[in-house]
Amino acid sequence: KQWYQRRVAITAGADTKDKTCEECTNAAGKLTEACNTVKETATHTCFKYTYDATKKEWAADTAKTTCNRLKATAIACNKPTATAKSATYTSTGCGPCAAPSVKDTTCVECDKENCNGASRAAFFVLPIAAVLFYFM
Repeated sequence: KQWYQRRVAITAGADTKDKTCEECTNAAGKLTEACNTVKETATHTCFKYTYDATKKEWAADTAKTTCNRLKATAIACNKPTATAKSATYTSTGCGPCAAPSVKDTTCVECDKENCNGASRAAFFVLPIAAVLFYFM
């Protein structure tokens, strides 16, 4: 038998190695039954974004989303960039950006609780918009 150590609380569905559980071995490298202990978790909050197809822009939800992580894992939130489309950014706002989103610059990350709120976006977007407007 293979025994797995839980990383996060299991929701619906089967465990997936390296996603919701990990194989655990003893010093001899053999899978063991005694190591399947629950890992300590923590929560933080981030904002989720929704794409408005009519306005063609992203908006942060007013309610915060509760994010689950391992206690030893750093807080991470993410949000879409102005160039992100609903097909390219598909996150809940929790955790780091998915690899394809970072590569095509449709997602940005931050490392504090609630750091991905809409008010912070204004501090980045407004100065850029002012510079672009100046050169028009």
